[in-house]
Amino acid sequence: MANRVLLTASGLKVSKPGFNVMTVTGKDLLFDSDFGQGPVHSKGSVVFQSNINQINYGKTFVNMPMIMFSCVETTGPNDYIGLYINDFVLSASPTNASAWVRVNASNFQYSGPLKQGMVMKYIIWDLDL
Repeated sequence: MANRVLLTASGLKVSKPGFNVMTVTGKDLLFDSDFGQGPVHSKGSVVFQSNINQINYGKTFVNMPMIMFSCVETTGPNDYIGLYINDFVLSASPTNASAWVRVNASNFQYSGPLKQGMVMKYIIWDLDL
């Protein structure tokens, strides 16, 4: 069985199944905390126009991509709202969710109690590589 997870003082790396994390690079990494490495499909930022926002990937993934994003308020005190990874629901009950992310094969959607003009910065990892 291959070593798949490596955690050091310089970061975290996770390899694809069957690949040794000690020797792989680029396309054979599922995650690399050095965002300049690994299978990054795209990254960017979006200014929210409403409470529900959708980011299209520009392709349809076979394997669900990994999404990480953060939200920052652009007016006022520049409040940091949070860092999110893939599907989550922030509520005691999903039917009364105050915030959620839904990751699909061709897009991801975020809904939450947001002020106009909030910015979301995101990274999408392509696990199909």
